[in-house]
Amino acid sequence: MQERWRRNARLFPSNIALSIVLVVFLCCAGGVNCWTGRIEVGGLSLFPLPRTTLNKLRESPRTKHATAFLSVCPSSLFNRQRQLAVAVKPKGVWSRSKSALHHISMGQQEPEKQPTLIWDVMSTLVYDPFFVEVPEFFGMPLKQLYKEKDPDAWTDFEKGLCSEEDLFKRFFRDGREFDGEGLLQKVNDRYEWLPGMEELMTELCAEGRNMHILSNYPVWWNNIEGKLQLSRFAKWSFVSCDMGLRKPDPAIFKSVQASLALDSAQCLLVDDSAANVDGARAQGWDAILFTDAQDCREQLRQRGFLCGPIQTE
Repeated sequence: MQERWRRNARLFPSNIALSIVLVVFLCCAGGVNCWTGRIEVGGLSLFPLPRTTLNKLRESPRTKHATAFLSVCPSSLFNRQRQLAVAVKPKGVWSRSKSALHHISMGQQEPEKQPTLIWDVMSTLVYDPFFVEVPEFFGMPLKQLYKEKDPDAWTDFEKGLCSEEDLFKRFFRDGREFDGEGLLQKVNDRYEWLPGMEELMTELCAEGRNMHILSNYPVWWNNIEGKLQLSRFAKWSFVSCDMGLRKPDPAIFKSVQASLALDSAQCLLVDDSAANVDGARAQGWDAILFTDAQDCREQLRQRGFLCGPIQTE
């Protein structure tokens, strides 16, 4: 008897260590499949949930038309009620758990990359002051401004080929001087969201959509970000002043596609320029010609980018 006690005492620390490892593994990689009702760890089915708990999950509006994967929260280890965190998505949508990417469908198919929304900025997300405020600053109509300004200065500035100081020197064909800082202030003051677009971007983020910016714009994009914080919704991944390219150059679409490691069919451009939209489509992208938030919303809904909010209890 004494010898058995000593042997068990020697095994006691290793049993504790094994138990700790098992608990941590279950919390990080385990979960509950509410359709089989069993605890699962790394794809292995262990033991079932109580039937009453399982029936409540199945009857919930959140899981009625979707499959669900319930992951054990580490904080619930110290909760007597052992609460479970629910992660629910409609069928066919991808959700990242703590350990791996689980496909939310009855068939465990190989994942496909989510289609990516690629946004133009000026006159699509943000008001462009060039067409009203800039001519007003110089006290001339837009047509006259087009005649008198240097045809290449702005595009060079957008491609990062000249500095802000160089732009002000080259802005007019005749080299006339003007208050460059005053022009910049005039432009900065008018940056604002186009009607309905901030709300639309918020909805898309709630849907978990992957979004990037592809903009023909100079370093002044930093002023837009500082004021409106577009990066809350989409990354400033592709700006012409950093790339040395402008839409609709085919090279810029190829560069974006290669950088994101996407097939052309997985790219959707939203842009107010027909030339840019045609350029994207020529590279095999899908594209929406932006007119206003309502039309854009409808076209995105038709493509499945907006599915509506998931109802909760």
